[in-house]
Amino acid sequence: MSQARKNNMHILFSITLFTAFTASVLLVLLFGVSAYGDITEEGQDGYAGRLCLSYIATKVRHYDQNGCVRVDTFEGLPALFLEEELDGIRYQTILYCHDGQVKELFCEKDLGLLPGDGTALLPAAALNFAVSPEGLLHISYAEPEGEAMELYLSLRAKGEEKG
Repeated sequence: MSQARKNNMHILFSITLFTAFTASVLLVLLFGVSAYGDITEEGQDGYAGRLCLSYIATKVRHYDQNGCVRVDTFEGLPALFLEEELDGIRYQTILYCHDGQVKELFCEKDLGLLPGDGTALLPAAALNFAVSPEGLLHISYAEPEGEAMELYLSLRAKGEEKG
């Protein structure tokens, strides 16, 4: 075999090896991107629900005193009423779901505001509340995509349920 032919074989072998290496690197990158996308999507599933339930739990813990946490309806919508007195005036924070949003309304008690007056917090399909005789507050949240989440909170002060 001539020297030129040996050099051509070495060059052809090197190019083939380089091509195989490059193809394997690209395949590994494609699989990595796909796996990263799946992990990111899985992490986002339920994010709004966890955030909503955590937010409500924090609010309830802040207001958890005798007679300050109440489950009722607000213009026909299931709602959580959190009440407090500031400078001799009774205020309430109302948490409810309206027009596909979890909303919060802070106002003087019995001011006569409507559900549309609240501040939108997160998207939601439904938000429901109930208090058991043992004082457990049950909060259920449904995301617009349909995933539902629940949270039970033990109230230090026995909660009330009306309606």
